[in-house]
Formats: sequence, C-alpha cells, structure tokens
Amino acid sequence: ERVTTGSVTSEGGVVSARFGIGVSTVNYTSSLAAFEELKLVSKPSQQLSEVWTTECSPFVVCDVEGLAPTFSVTEGRDRSIWYPFPGDEVRIQLKPLVGSPGETLTVDSVQHVSSWGSTMLGGAIDVQLRATQQSTFNLSLPPGSRLKGTTLDGQSGREVMQDNALSFLLAPGAHAINVGYEVDWQAQLREVVPSITVDAPTNNLTVVVRPSADRWLLWVGGLQWGPAVLFWAKLVFVAAISLFLVRINALPLSRVSAVLLSIGLTTLPTYLLLIPLAWLVSLNLLPRCRDRLAWCKPMAISVVFGGLTLVSLTLLYEAVRFGLVIQPPMLIVGNQSNAEVLRWYVDHATSTLPQPWVISLPMWCWRAMMLLWSTWLAVSVVSWLRKALRAFQTIHHGASKIAEATAPDNA
Repeated sequence: ERVTTGSVTSEGGVVSARFGIGVSTVNYTSSLAAFEELKLVSKPSQQLSEVWTTECSPFVVCDVEGLAPTFSVTEGRDRSIWYPFPGDEVRIQLKPLVGSPGETLTVDSVQHVSSWGSTMLGGAIDVQLRATQQSTFNLSLPPGSRLKGTTLDGQSGREVMQDNALSFLLAPGAHAINVGYEVDWQAQLREVVPSITVDAPTNNLTVVVRPSADRWLLWVGGLQWGPAVLFWAKLVFVAAISLFLVRINALPLSRVSAVLLSIGLTTLPTYLLLIPLAWLVSLNLLPRCRDRLAWCKPMAISVVFGGLTLVSLTLLYEAVRFGLVIQPPMLIVGNQSNAEVLRWYVDHATSTLPQPWVISLPMWCWRAMMLLWSTWLAVSVVSWLRKALRAFQTIHHGASKIAEATAPDNA
C-alpha cells in the first residue's frame, strides 16, 4: 500500500497520523497494486474501532468471504460496509468481467425505397448503424444495377465497390449510409422489390414502393405489416347487396347486370353508392304501390323522386368519370400507404432485406374495362329513364283517380 495524499507518514506498513489540538479527523488516500485477493483483518485494540467500506468497479466481480457486511447497498450504490470486532476478517476476491461474444456492428434502421419508372427502376437505401470497433460494412446491390451515388456521414466517395458489392470502413460510433442505384426494369404482372443484402442483421426495416402512374394496382403482399387493397372487399359487399335486392325482386335487374352495376358503384364513396340503388329500387316499387301512393300528395312525391333521379344520374356520371379519367380508387390503406406510396415495416430481419411484391396491370386495362362498363351503363340508363317516366305517370295517374273518386256528384 502506498500513501498518495494526506498529512500522514508511512513506514514499515504502518501509518502514523498526528492529531493537533482541536483536530478530530485526519484523512488520507492510498493505492494498492493490482491484486486478486484482498484480506481485511481487525486487530485487537482498546483505542481504535474500525469501519470497512468497499465499492467494486463495474468492470470486476467481487466475491466476499468471511464476515457478512452490515450494509451492501448505500445511497443506491453497490457499496458494502462492515463494523468488525477485533479478530474479524474478510476476504475479497476480484475477478475481471469477461465480455460475452456478440456483434460489433448494430444496424438500427434501414429504409429501402424503390421507385418505378417506364423502363427504369430507381432505388435509395438509408442505413443507420453503430460500430463498437473499427469494422467494415458490406452492402450488395441487385445484379445489373448501376450506382448513382453514396455518402457516409454526409461525405461521398468513401466506399469501395467491386461488382455489385459496396464496402464502407467504419470507425467506432454511430454512422449514416446513403446509397442510390438504378436498374433496367420492365413491368410485369407480379413485381418483387429488388434484393438487397447486408452483412449484419437489420432492425426497424422499412420498405417503400412508389408505383408507376401507368400501372393499375391489383394486390400487394409479402409482409404482414403493410398496405392492403380494400377495393375487392368493397366490390364483394356491394355485389352482395345488389344480388340480395335482385333476389327479393326489389331491383329491376338481372344478376349479371347487378354485378356489372356493382363494379361502377364501388368507385363511389360508401355513403353515396346507396343512392343509385335506392333510385333503381324506387323504379320497381312505384308501379306496385300505385294504389297506396294515390292518397299521397303527387307534387311532394314528384319532387322527391325527381331529386333522387337527378342525384343518381350525377353519381353514375361520377362513376364513369372515375373510371375513364381519374386513377382507379383501389382503397389502399395501412401503414400510411396509398395508391402512390406503399410502405411495409419489419422489426427485425436477416442480412437479406425482405422483398414484398405487387400485382399490377397496365392502366389501359382499367380504362378499357370501364369503357365497356360505361357503354353498358349508357344503354341501361336509357331503359331506366323510361321506367322513371312511367313512374312519374303512375304518380299523377293515381292522383287523378283519387280526384275523380272524391269529386261531388252533380246529379
């Protein structure tokens, strides 16, 4: 033991402290060479009482044998305190902590953005990672890709590229890597996000797809947490309602016509698509209820029916406009996704980044289908307007009969 500070003297392993008049405390510090075991022994003395306090570094493990400490935690710290009697002893064995094997590179987050073009696919990769020691981070691009640019912590030209593999030399600490690439691309029915490989497991992975505006998205999948296409579920719902109304003879349509009508109505908001259905049901029910309507005011019924007709025709026109002019409303929702941006999220992945897929068709397929539907709708609307005219006649004819029945007898 070697005294380092304090007004004491040390000789032969004994410390001598001199107390002046009125002085009750003398402090000093000392140091010991590295050791594996420390032995504390309380020697018999009638003039001294001892208090032992030990605190182990976070980098060592202290195994205590002998007298149990009076306190093992003091002021929230792992600090042991003994109040020994003469002859008590404590042995403290020090064992350095052995580091557990683990990764020296941690990928905190990865975002892979894939943008569709007409003949080219552009990609951008953003990686946030930490290194505990100097190491190399490797990233492999899709086959046939061309590098557009890279940055490491905002500085370009710090990568080494061989074929499609990129290597970045990382110093200990946090880093941000940005990589841009492009690859020749031809749209197909089922498209898969290009394969990207890194040499470490990834966390908080986001895959973003920006589809081309000339593609009609039909379905998406590949990962659990991502977008969903609700158009088909809505179509089944509207078709089920239409077929049910046909089955109970409330809708003046065949089953095939009911399904065709459902295709166009699905493009409308849910709270509006019921209005054309109500109008078509009224075309079928007004002639049947002629006698009951005879006692109602014909002007009020005419105004309500006329307004329902105009609103229904306007909504059918909007359905045609949606189909022929505007992008198809495929109702893509989930994880902040829409028809222009598809987002998937994975909390943990292996070195190969997940590859969601998208099923799509050329936009002209949707336009052609809606053009055929619009032609069918135009022919059907002519027939429906004839029925609407007969419904108006039914309303006024019933009112005329009531007027004749209630007129006074001149005889």
